[in-house]
Parts: sequence; C-alpha cells; structure tokens
Amino acid sequence: MAGLLALTATAALVVAACSGGGSSSGSMAADGGSTGGGASMAQAEPAAGAANGGRAADASKARLVARDAGASRKIARDAGITLRVDSVRAAANQVRQVAGRVQGYVESEQMGDGDVRPYPSAGEDSAGRTDFGGEGQLTLSVPANRLDATLGRLSEVGQVTDQWITSRDVTRQYVDTQSRLQTQRTSVERVRALLDRATRMKDVVTIENELRQREAQLESLESQLAAMQHDVTRSSVEVSLSTTATPAPEPASFPNGFVQGLVTGWNGFVTAVSVVVTVFGVLLPFLVVAGVVVVPLTVWWRRRRRQGATPATTG
Repeated sequence: MAGLLALTATAALVVAACSGGGSSSGSMAADGGSTGGGASMAQAEPAAGAANGGRAADASKARLVARDAGASRKIARDAGITLRVDSVRAAANQVRQVAGRVQGYVESEQMGDGDVRPYPSAGEDSAGRTDFGGEGQLTLSVPANRLDATLGRLSEVGQVTDQWITSRDVTRQYVDTQSRLQTQRTSVERVRALLDRATRMKDVVTIENELRQREAQLESLESQLAAMQHDVTRSSVEVSLSTTATPAPEPASFPNGFVQGLVTGWNGFVTAVSVVVTVFGVLLPFLVVAGVVVVPLTVWWRRRRRQGATPATTG
C-alpha cells in the first residue's frame, strides 16, 4: 500500500512538471511571436480591440436600455392646422406673433394672394381692402412641450377647417444610435492610439485610412443623433391660410360735367387720329411702289395710244 501511494505521488509530480514546461514553452513562443515587428502588433491590436469594443458596446447598450426603461420615452410630435381668414397677410402677421409668444420661429413662409383685387367698401378708403382668393403657407418650429398651447392660440386667428397631429416613438432608434455613437468614439480613440505608436510608413498610411473611415462614421452618427434630438425637443406646425372673400363690383366710370365730357371727347379724337395715322403708315409702302412703277407705265401707255391715233403723213 505504501508503495502504491509513493508511485502515485511520483506520477503526479511528473505530470505537473510537464504541464509547467508546456506553459513556459507556450509563453516563450507567444513572446517570440510578439517581437516579430510593428506590423504584427498593429494587426493584433485591432483584433483584440474589436473583441473588447464589441463587449463594451453590448454592455453600454444594456446600460442605456436599462436607464431609458425608467426614463421618459422619446416622442417626436408634429402638427398642422388650416384656417379660413378674412385677410391672408393680416392673419400671417398674427401667426408670427403666436410663434414668438411660445418661443418659436418661422422656418418657411409662402404667400400667394392669387387674384388680388382690392376694392374699398361704401364709405371706406383703400385701407379697408380685402384679399380675394389669397392663400398662405407658414411652417413654424416650436418647443415640443408647447405644441398644444400653440394650436390653441392659432385657432383664435381664424376659423379652423382642418387640424392634425402626428406622434412618433423614436426611443429605440435614439438608444441604438446613442450606443453606436459611444462605441464608435471608443473605436476612433483606439485607432488614434495605434497611429501614435506606428513607426513604419506603410503602417501609418494604412492606419490613417482606417481612421478617416471611422471618423466619417462617427460624424454621421452624431448628425443622426442631433436630428433625432431636434425632432424630440422641437415640433413643426404647418399653418395653411385661405380666404373666400368676394370682390366688390368695380364702380362704372361715366363723364361727369362739361370738363369730363371734354376730356372724354379729346381722348376719342386722339384715338381716332392714332388709328388714321396707323393705317396711313401701313399703306405708305404700297403707295410708294405704285408711284414708282404704275405712274411711269401709265404715262408710257398714253403716249403710245396718241401716236397710234395720229394719221400717218405720206409725201
């Protein structure tokens, strides 16, 4: 029994020694391979960094999702309203004032008066004119938390004929883009660190190209996140203005008194003279041609007839 125990202990020592030698050999081989050159290190770093970056991205995304689960959701809201008004331009001024009161601004504006024919009403001067067939389109940008208040104020500008509101839940896209942005920033920093350690020109060129691509992706993600942030914090309101006002009949103009009759007669005389002069100008080229060709031909013809009518004298 004692001999069996001694044999077992000896075998265990041999196995432990072999395992230690194998580990040392493996470590030496690994160290020898790592000292092969800068290119091997540059290739090994991105591979290890990619694995670490993937794990970091998963952990970061998990933290963001968990955090946003208890936070307010990201909702993008837009609205539109159609108003019937008496004067398009006056209503447009009121819409601008509403935007200013809610800390908003006008993104775009288009006014089209259509068939604008201003006619004053009875006992009213030209300041009382109305726009006939006018239309207007304004797009407002207002704080999202004041969208409902904005619609309430706009409904006081004119008669509401149509109104709509849309809502989009962008929480998932927002969280995903935020996570990808954080991962991309870490990736760019890692490539910049590799560029600082690179010594060979070939490695520098390769790493710089990779850095440019990753920086471009980083800028794209930043733009996407900024756009979603703007959609969440700001709301667009499309305001359509129209009027159905009818024009007053244009007052007829008749001569009033001797002076008005004289003016009307003079205008008629000038018009008649203008017509005669115009007709004469049109006929003048034909008269010139007739004078140059027809008149000499007529004189020659008459002379020939007279010579034919005179009796011939014989000796």
